[in-house]
Amino acid sequence: MVSFRCVNPIIIVDDLDKFGDSRVNGDPYSALSTLVENHSSRTLVDDYLGRPVDMSQISWIFTATETST
Repeated sequence: MVSFRCVNPIIIVDDLDKFGDSRVNGDPYSALSTLVENHSSRTLVDDYLGRPVDMSQISWIFTATETST
C-alpha cells in the first residue's frame, strides 16, 4: 500500500467563469462539487487507482473574472 502525507494542499482553479455551458465532455461543476463537498470528498474513489482517496484536507481557491455567470 502506498501512503503519502501532505498537510492541507492548496489547489487553485483559475477562471471558473470561462468553463462555459457546453456539457459535451461532461459537467465540470458536478465533477468539482464532489471534490469540494466535505462528505463526498472523504471517500472519493479514484478511477486510476481504483481505491478510495480522502480528498477532504484540500483547500480550494476558485477565481473568476465575471461573477454574473
